[in-house]
Amino acid sequence: KTHAGKIKNVLDDFGFQCFLAHQDIRPTHQWLNTILENLEKCEVFVPILTKDFCLSEWTGQEIGYALAKGKHIISLRTGIDPPGFLGRFQALNYNPKEKFPIEKFLSVLSTHPSLGEKIRYQIIKQFCESSSYLDAKRNVDFLVNIEDVTTEELKSIFEASVSNNQIYNMPTAR
Repeated sequence: KTHAGKIKNVLDDFGFQCFLAHQDIRPTHQWLNTILENLEKCEVFVPILTKDFCLSEWTGQEIGYALAKGKHIISLRTGIDPPGFLGRFQALNYNPKEKFPIEKFLSVLSTHPSLGEKIRYQIIKQFCESSSYLDAKRNVDFLVNIEDVTTEELKSIFEASVSNNQIYNMPTAR
């Protein structure tokens, strides 16, 4: 629960709208309906594969639901390989003792056929709107990991590199 909460915070800070049952379901709400509603509307499903993952009676059902609905799944491997039908998808390695690999996570999403454009747009927008040298440096780290960048997107990056003083004058940009 602790690691899932930390991951949720990182993704929320980046602009994702994340749902985490043990944090987001309010007392007295019908939790099962809330979980189903969120599974239905999610675009990306992120199971965290811990050693206790398969001990839960619910994780397998949630995975099955996400697979049946054709949700994009990015498994985070922290101790076990993806079980069952989930095993056909390569997992992203994640060590809970280290920082969540948001750069790799975004890189994976940036190549997705239906989500990639939206993710690349958000990464490039953040870069173009960098408000400090430190912000620009952090945003460059996201930029260098995205793939399938279009000519228009490259043009936006170049224009921001010249017009935004926080990017242009960033010490590491030279």
